[in-house]
Amino acid sequence: MQIHILFPIREQPTGGGNQFLGALRRTLRAQGRYAEQLDEAGAFVFNSYQYIPDVWSVRRNRPEALCIHRIDGPMRLYNRPDDYRDVVVYRANACLADGTVFQSNWSRDENLRLGLPPTRFNTVIPNAPLPGLFYPAPPEPFDSRRKVRIMAMSWSSNWNKGFGILKWLDDHLDFNRFDLTFMGNSPIGFSRIHHLPPRPSAEVAAELRRHDLFLAPSAKEPCSNALLEAMSCALPVLALRDGCYPEMVGGAGEYFTEPEEIPDLLDRMVGQYDAYRDRIVVRPLDDIAAAYVAFAEQIQQARERGEYRVKSPTGSDTLWLRWTHWSWRLREGIKARLKRGS
Repeated sequence: MQIHILFPIREQPTGGGNQFLGALRRTLRAQGRYAEQLDEAGAFVFNSYQYIPDVWSVRRNRPEALCIHRIDGPMRLYNRPDDYRDVVVYRANACLADGTVFQSNWSRDENLRLGLPPTRFNTVIPNAPLPGLFYPAPPEPFDSRRKVRIMAMSWSSNWNKGFGILKWLDDHLDFNRFDLTFMGNSPIGFSRIHHLPPRPSAEVAAELRRHDLFLAPSAKEPCSNALLEAMSCALPVLALRDGCYPEMVGGAGEYFTEPEEIPDLLDRMVGQYDAYRDRIVVRPLDDIAAAYVAFAEQIQQARERGEYRVKSPTGSDTLWLRWTHWSWRLREGIKARLKRGS
């Protein structure tokens, strides 16, 4: 089974979806499983709500190719209750997708709870970073007498990425014992937290290896690439007890619900640092890529046995999906004009 990723992957620093899909493409190529041209693909992957007209066109012109939908969110939980992108995702999944990939059990359960119609073929496959970039620093004894270096990062400046928690730490963290660095885009300025702009992946990995702990304060996170990159660099995690974090961090960290809990948890993690580090587990990218191939082959085998027919959108499906996508684009255009005029 040859797989094509229907997404314009960019090399410069950008969001987590782009970073993971770029890593997935590179790994599928190394495994001899990537189709550079859509015409050569037995299955293609599309992402969330993005490039839906292109997906519909491929579905129409390549009706024999399996369509795998990678879903994140729900975006209504992370962004705004009226975020229309979830509606686009749900309708695209119903009309176009032969198989659905969720990035975490939390994301699957929350999407189904909020109205995603269940499909016959669905699975949970997390993300993973490139092992050639994200790997541990050479081992050395942890010295708790020096300043402990903590890192947090986010491409998005959405407030739910934990900026309220970072603001609290900027005001209350003991900076005689800890250094805290934030890399990414922020809607607020910091007084004592070191703020670095977004960097290319190689520089992100090098910065992570200079730190001891990773802070994961985002709310409603379906599958944090930043988290997995930090864990791949052997950083134990202090995370908000929310979203995907408990299932992905496991025993390799501690969890808080209020920022006031953070100082005591940091003391605990510093005192048992090696034990937390030894419990880090990140599923290798080779396994993740193989899981995408195996999922597509599962659907293909059901089709060959006559147990499944590839989706072929009807005329009403097409009108329904086009209307949904057009409505979303119209909403986004109106909001952009209002923002420019304010």
